[in-house]
Amino acid sequence: MAGRIPGRSVVTKEEDAGELRLGKEFDPKVATALMICEAHALLQEKLQKGDVSDDMDSVFRRSLAYTEKFDRVRELENTQAIRERLDRQRELHPYERAQLVNLLPDTAEEAKSIIPSLQEKVNEDQLNHLLQDLASFTQG
Repeated sequence: MAGRIPGRSVVTKEEDAGELRLGKEFDPKVATALMICEAHALLQEKLQKGDVSDDMDSVFRRSLAYTEKFDRVRELENTQAIRERLDRQRELHPYERAQLVNLLPDTAEEAKSIIPSLQEKVNEDQLNHLLQDLASFTQG
């Protein structure tokens, strides 16, 4: 049975992240998957500009707190370097790229277990090298 999420269309059995069937909201032609560090930078920018209305303040503050807690990159320059590095990984779907940074697995084996769509896309040595590269931009 499909679940219902407020403000979102019904999730169907046809959607499966493990097979990159993500639904129309995740169509790379329409939007791109953000890394937590990118979302944090966007929220910080909005806060600095004072673009937060009273009616969205609660959700905004919770979102900012969430991204602050889980952002392991911290430096905007590193966020930009990671995005540039990942954009060269054409064999990976934008969702997979974002998940590699958001989850930051330690090994290719771990990455393939938590992001099943990677199974046949990239070999373990290449993926381990990419993960080491990504980890060099992060804190803690």
